[in-house]
Amino acid sequence: MVYNSKKSNSNGNDDENNDTDYKDMIEEDHRILDYTVENIEKYIDQMKILVEKGKYDIPQQANRAENKKFIQRYRLRMRDIENILNSLNVYDFCYGTRNRNKGFEKEMLYVFSKKYEDTFPEGHKRIHIYIKMNLIKPNDNFVVVISFHEDTAPMKPLFERE
Repeated sequence: MVYNSKKSNSNGNDDENNDTDYKDMIEEDHRILDYTVENIEKYIDQMKILVEKGKYDIPQQANRAENKKFIQRYRLRMRDIENILNSLNVYDFCYGTRNRNKGFEKEMLYVFSKKYEDTFPEGHKRIHIYIKMNLIKPNDNFVVVISFHEDTAPMKPLFERE
């Protein structure tokens, strides 16, 4: 990851733990775009290994009802979800953002918009899926897919195909 959280304080000194600057940064601009193709490829490769091992979760409790509705509406099975996650590539990546939930502010979340086409119960359809995920550290041993639902306003990917 290229993102550098060092901020210069008012004295001109670098301060990695200046909470005030960090909180201001989150509130001002939550989208982080300072990534390379290689950074995102590495992230996706790590995520795919964990999905392959079954080390992931898509929360579907009350505050994530949109995930549950989407999975039920399209009758997605675990195999379908895993295929979608495994089909992610750098051209689906849109931006990174810091987790804004209290206690998790240092975690980085990655946002993707995946074009997906399949035959669903309501017929053949092309949809965009909004996917926001977090590789839990240390040791990159679990993926939480925080958001997994239809993307009603598809975003522009960070990287263009050549």
